[in-house]
Amino acid sequence: YYSSFHMTDENMGRYLDHMETIGPFFLHVYPSTVVALAKFIKRTGRKPPSGLRGIISESEIVYPDQRKLVQEALGHRIFSCYGQSEKVVLACGCEHSDDYHVWPTYGYFELIDEDGNPVTTPGQRGEIVGTSFINTVMPFIRYRTGDYATYVADHCEACGRQHTIIRDIRGHRTQEYLVARNGTQIPWVAMNMHDDTFVNVRQFQFYQDKPGEAELRIVPAGGFAEADRKRILDGLAPKLDGQLTLRLKTVREIKLSPRGKAIYVDQQIPQDA
Repeated sequence: YYSSFHMTDENMGRYLDHMETIGPFFLHVYPSTVVALAKFIKRTGRKPPSGLRGIISESEIVYPDQRKLVQEALGHRIFSCYGQSEKVVLACGCEHSDDYHVWPTYGYFELIDEDGNPVTTPGQRGEIVGTSFINTVMPFIRYRTGDYATYVADHCEACGRQHTIIRDIRGHRTQEYLVARNGTQIPWVAMNMHDDTFVNVRQFQFYQDKPGEAELRIVPAGGFAEADRKRILDGLAPKLDGQLTLRLKTVREIKLSPRGKAIYVDQQIPQDA
């Protein structure tokens, strides 16, 4: 076990050293945690652990740029998994596709529209509803998860498994957006950079309590300098188009959720504001 709460450069170096002693293994991670490890490897020139055979991620969305970064740094695929503490639905990518394959023996899966009708049209979104087959303590029958996904097909063309295929899972309780001056919502992923803007940043989080203004909190990594601060603000400015004033603040730490998950947007504006 390696702590998601203590992803310092010193500890990540120790983690990698220890991984070399345990033989073949898979990493079971939160995406944000393995992203921090991947950045450390690329920044320091460390080699990925020789025994690594793959990466299993859960509990957070894996964004395309995160997937690309991790697979380049660690040299292995991320297998994205979806599930809940209530244990009603489980889904994961296969050896050929990153789309989610719903496991039919874990629970009875439904994808329903606003009227409660089954979603069976490719490209249509619906709410994930599940009935657990494995929870022997408290049965959940047609449990509405509050999570939404896009229907793809009733089987996987790549691997041939007869599993329902979904993608683009989002939780409606997750406020991963900033509010612009004109009231529009800006997904934080829209501000993701496809270059080395955040190369010397270990963690970051947007904080907002007023429309049109936000604070970007960063935990600097080794080598962070004033040039990094300027590059970050200059790089994000064109994406904001004058609709959001961004302040950058360096901090010693950014708290994770009680379960160790990254919180990319600390959104404090009421949803009905």
